[in-house]
Amino acid sequence: MLVGGLIAVCALGAWLARGPVARFYYRHRQQQALKRAHEYVQQGDLSDAMLSVRIALQGLPDSADASRLTADILELAGRKEAILWRERTAALSPDSLSDHILYGRTALRFGDVEAAEKALSTCNASQRESAEGHRLKAAIEMARQRPVAAEAALKAAVAREPENSESRLELAALSLHSTSFATSNAAREQLRQLAAGQSPIRLQACRELIADAVNQGRAADARTYAKRLASDPMATFDDQIRRLNVDRVLAGTVSSVTLADIQSRAAQTPAEAAQLAIWMILVGEARNALAWIESLPPAFRTIGTVRAAYASAFAELKDWGRLAHQIENGDWGPILQDSIQAAMTARLLHERQRPELAQDIWKEILILNKQNLPGLRVLLRLATLWGMDHEISATLRCIAQSYPDETWALQQLALHYHQRKDTAGLRDTFALGIELHPEDRKMQSDWVMASLLLEKGPPASPVAQKAQKLYASEPDNAYFATIQAFSLWRQQQAGAALTLMEKLPSAELEKPGRALFYGALLVATRNSPLAYRYLTLAEKAPLLPEEASLLEEARGRFAKTSPSPSAKALAR
Repeated sequence: MLVGGLIAVCALGAWLARGPVARFYYRHRQQQALKRAHEYVQQGDLSDAMLSVRIALQGLPDSADASRLTADILELAGRKEAILWRERTAALSPDSLSDHILYGRTALRFGDVEAAEKALSTCNASQRESAEGHRLKAAIEMARQRPVAAEAALKAAVAREPENSESRLELAALSLHSTSFATSNAAREQLRQLAAGQSPIRLQACRELIADAVNQGRAADARTYAKRLASDPMATFDDQIRRLNVDRVLAGTVSSVTLADIQSRAAQTPAEAAQLAIWMILVGEARNALAWIESLPPAFRTIGTVRAAYASAFAELKDWGRLAHQIENGDWGPILQDSIQAAMTARLLHERQRPELAQDIWKEILILNKQNLPGLRVLLRLATLWGMDHEISATLRCIAQSYPDETWALQQLALHYHQRKDTAGLRDTFALGIELHPEDRKMQSDWVMASLLLEKGPPASPVAQKAQKLYASEPDNAYFATIQAFSLWRQQQAGAALTLMEKLPSAELEKPGRALFYGALLVATRNSPLAYRYLTLAEKAPLLPEEASLLEEARGRFAKTSPSPSAKALAR
């Protein structure tokens, strides 16, 4: 009977495991994980917050709350993947205006203007016409450097909600730069009223007034506003630093009384002490920063941020011996001690024009620290400090390959090559990005563009196929359309390429980077006088060498075949 009873209980347990009780239990578990994730975020523990939210997502894959929190955590961590999770959250909650706005704002924060435009386009009509919708549009227009359109959007936002102080603040801040004296003066008065109010917006209004006064050279006003802001109970420590910066900009030095006052406050909190020390280092006061850090309570000097600032002062002074000692003590993060001495040797070889030996040593250091992300960050900082370009790119590549979630490494590697106008390096970076993140269409499109620039003749079939596939997936994407047009042009189909480009809105064609391809196509197909305008716009873009050659070829051809004065001017 006992055995039979146990069998019956086990059978009941098995049924419950498959039935509604199990589903209830697991759902409750996911909800608890989501609750813990929120608590961890409030405590600033992003690592445990991410672990908890991943557990929640396993059982609640279609939860807007879980997706939203994931985006929050990633954004707090400075991770660009936050954009994808904002997009997902907006798709899961299409009627939520705040989720669509967060999607756009997050995209702008990470410099992805096209994603922000997509966020706005996914809003329904009433959402786009809301005050928040117009404010997002204004932010996008400013990112596109179209202040007139931004002003119109902000005026629409104020018209929707006249009492919304944030909309009024943004409009006033923009109108300060108007060429109309009456408009800028009215904006200044509006900001004064907002700064004198009790709303939290008063702080930002005061910051705008400080910037305006500094730009106008009104020293007394700038100092008055800076002092008022710094004394506000809600002011941040950044506002204390802003007060120091006002003095430096206007007088070339900082009042010893002001500095002593802020040092006294900073000496109460390790985070603020470290921030002030870093400011002192950046303005050329590294020795004074060292002395001040050494005057802090001993307990402060065991805190990571303060120790990091202490090491940074030695770096600024190029005291490599003391810097090595501090780094070996972990002031910039945990790293193998042998690695620091090896890095110092690589620096010496680099300075003595022995780059190959330096690179070999650096390669070995990276192998040793491959599984130590903090150590790799230290090495990246050292390579940057010493201006070792090859070592910078090697370290960023190592981080990207060893830690695919650290997407900032790929972004920084691409920036590194773009600043050096190294198109081949860019293509290799995008290829690595595709290998690590196969679904990243931005990475795919950038790889196609770099490949098309480097290949002078018809593109290889994988490049042409990828260009076609990207365009087919999103025909309204202006960047994808430009890539496909360039691919067609390389395939000796200039007419089809031009037809495709002319489907784009005029505002898209006028963007300097895109104007290059449209202007060159106009020259190649019909040598239209309109080409002059677009080729002139293209000169404003930060061009890669292959793009600069494309521009020069188009300018030369246009000048030879067009008798107009504009062609002659372009040739000069």
